[in-house]
Amino acid sequence: MYLARRVAGLVTSVLAVFTLAFLYVEVTPLTGALVRSEGSPPPADASLAERYVDWLAWLLTVPGGSVVDPIVESLQYTLAYLLPALVVATVLGTGVRVYTVSLERSRTDHVVDALTVLAVSVPVFLLAFLLRDWFLVNYFTQFGFPQVYPAGVAPLSVRGLLAAVLPATVMTVYLLAIQLRYAGEELRQYASAEFVKTARAKGASTWRVGRHVFRNTAVPLVTLFFTDMFGMVVVGVFVVEYVTAAPGIGVLMTRAVLNDDVQLILAITLLTVLVGVVANFLQDLAYLLYDPRVEFGE
Repeated sequence: MYLARRVAGLVTSVLAVFTLAFLYVEVTPLTGALVRSEGSPPPADASLAERYVDWLAWLLTVPGGSVVDPIVESLQYTLAYLLPALVVATVLGTGVRVYTVSLERSRTDHVVDALTVLAVSVPVFLLAFLLRDWFLVNYFTQFGFPQVYPAGVAPLSVRGLLAAVLPATVMTVYLLAIQLRYAGEELRQYASAEFVKTARAKGASTWRVGRHVFRNTAVPLVTLFFTDMFGMVVVGVFVVEYVTAAPGIGVLMTRAVLNDDVQLILAITLLTVLVGVVANFLQDLAYLLYDPRVEFGE
């Protein structure tokens, strides 16, 4: 029953996104641009119901070469630096906060809190410029890593992966600060729980106490960037790709806006929203599998 409700919620959310996109196009000048573009929905003189049905059919069979191909190509560049950054930020940020929160009456946790607040306060565009032009200049020069993404390199080639080091570094620092802040708030809710006091009274080590605390927050901490902070990740991608000239999905969206490419704008927007919807659905499934308090029959 639980799983059926979540699947129904996923389908409803996807349909709602498509419907809102349809209504937006209906009441804005985008309708004319779509009608004039190749492979677009049917003319505006059809009935509202016919236009809606054809609109859904068009979205489900998005024009291939002009929309899907550039999105797939751009996503390879974005994922080449974003996925490593997400993994490192999640593992490192969670591990550090599990340790500091588990320390009994420790100043270390308060110091990390202060540093985290400072790091989160730094705008991501400023962080990108500082890392590119100041802190990492000698590092990139010494190892031959490009400071700006070279044009025309394949995303998974050796040179492409070397170029991905800079955007990956920026995103890692940016996301690590977020993870440290969020993980500290989540984990601290259980720092004074009875099971923690019992574990300490039995002489459990700091990491053993931390393991008990982590078990109660594992799902939200691991899925943070795909649910609660998804919007911040998207903003970070746009900024980092602008600063490093990485030809990813953020740059593609910017070019689509400047070129009035309505189909590409809609496709990227819907893709972004759908990723967020699916991520929330997967988080619900993770709660179902991991949290014994959630039952199928609930």
